[in-house]
Amino acid sequence: MAGIKNPIREIDVIEVDDEYSYKELEHLEALGLCKKGEAGKMVGELPVNISGGSLGMGHLLEASGAARTYDVVLQLRGDAKQRQLKKANVGLAQSWRGVPTTTGAVVILANS
Repeated sequence: MAGIKNPIREIDVIEVDDEYSYKELEHLEALGLCKKGEAGKMVGELPVNISGGSLGMGHLLEASGAARTYDVVLQLRGDAKQRQLKKANVGLAQSWRGVPTTTGAVVILANS
């Protein structure tokens, strides 16, 4: 829907839900960012969860999606301090609410 044809070249930073260790890889595949079974390779090619994600900074329950989005915004603004990437013009933030609802949301943010 965002018109992204090649995620590895067009998205500079990705923050996805990793409430459980396997969810990061599962979400990358479900988002269509890579083929099934290739998410592990993608993590090495593209900055994913530079913030540390929920596993690194703590699970924020209902605010986890806001935290993922905030970290993408910091990267796009150049305000991520020691975690700042050299190039950050397009970012993807994804959140998964978890069981029992299994609802989620995705947002693409970009500098214009």
